[in-house]
This record gives sequence, C-alpha cells and structure tokens, in this order.
Amino acid sequence: KQILPPNMIVGASARTEGKILDAIVSGADYIGFGPVFQTSSKVDAEEAKGLDKLKHICQVATCPVIAIGGITKETTYEVIKCGAHGIAVISAVCASPDPQQATQSLLAEIRRGKQDMVT
Repeated sequence: KQILPPNMIVGASARTEGKILDAIVSGADYIGFGPVFQTSSKVDAEEAKGLDKLKHICQVATCPVIAIGGITKETTYEVIKCGAHGIAVISAVCASPDPQQATQSLLAEIRRGKQDMVT
C-alpha cells in the first residue's frame, strides 16, 4: 500500500480471523470474507462459514467487510444485518434471466438490511 497513490483502495480476501487481522494491520481498506454460504461459482471453494461467523468477523474487523459466497436475494438481508458493509455476488446476477432486475432486488435487500440496523 505504501507504493500506491494516496487515494487507492486496497482490499484483501481472508477466511480466518487471524488472516483478517493481519490484512488490516497490513493496510487493507476492506476485507472480502467467505464463502458465507455454499457456492457453485467456485469449484475449489471452502466450506461455508455461515452467518454466525460472518457476524463475529464483522464485529472484530476495524474496516468494512464484504461478504461473498452463495449470497442470493433471499439471504442478502440477513448478511447485511450481520454487519457486512456489502456483498459480492456472481450467480445471483449472472445466472438470472434478468440481471438488471436481480441487481435491483439485491440493492433493495441491502438497503432494507441497513435501514433495519439503524432503527
């Protein structure tokens, strides 16, 4: 990160609490954590971590956490309620017959989850 221009954002993927803390100390601006759920997009994906682990990671991380892995419209709300700053998806959009509508539905669930965290 020290060799990059000052406004560059650096993300890191991490699957364990120790690796997440190492990435943050090394200067990561955000963490990609997962797979939260089983995913078919990545053939060598690890076992799903689940919502409880995601919630714990969101509580200990001192930077935004982006949840990844098996996230759908039906699970997005709960993922955001766990404290995830956002989501990363592939199949939820790319496998949809209407990717634009799928994206809008995901955004609506993100907004709903964030709103319910405030109230």
